[in-house]
Amino acid sequence: MMDARNHWYWARTELGPYTVATADMVAHKKYGYATTFNFYLARDGKTVADDQDKVDGYRSAPRLQEDFGKPMSDNLKYVYGSPEDDVSYVLTLKKDHNISAMDLLSKAIHNRYVLSLFKLFTGLSSAYYRMIGEARLDVYHQGKLVETHVSDKAIWELMYFGDPIGTD
Repeated sequence: MMDARNHWYWARTELGPYTVATADMVAHKKYGYATTFNFYLARDGKTVADDQDKVDGYRSAPRLQEDFGKPMSDNLKYVYGSPEDDVSYVLTLKKDHNISAMDLLSKAIHNRYVLSLFKLFTGLSSAYYRMIGEARLDVYHQGKLVETHVSDKAIWELMYFGDPIGTD
């Protein structure tokens, strides 16, 4: 995983009768920072959307986090559906604040000299963030908004293995 991925966002939330899980995975530089979006949506426990070819993801302009110097987008949006689908979905996540931020390597390697050598030889520069904010799911039928569900208790995370894009 650490050899292939630079970073990813991952989210899971419940909105009314819906359960949503998303993943927004960005590859390392050697793979051209290729992005893969995954979107899973269930209504009342039954899958209604899970085809990764039908999802597009969008991120707000990233802001540099002071603690580990990693860029983070405060707002994420996933649009699911194709022109031939009767039903489409838009999930929007808006960050309120970080509830956790840590360097996972320093949690695993307590000796700062060993940690420095490990980072030097592996090129790893990890950071993990957990955020809380608002999730909104809009459901469209033939292009018309038919349902909206909002939760202010959505939690998602950002995991970095590598340096920010453009520096690794």
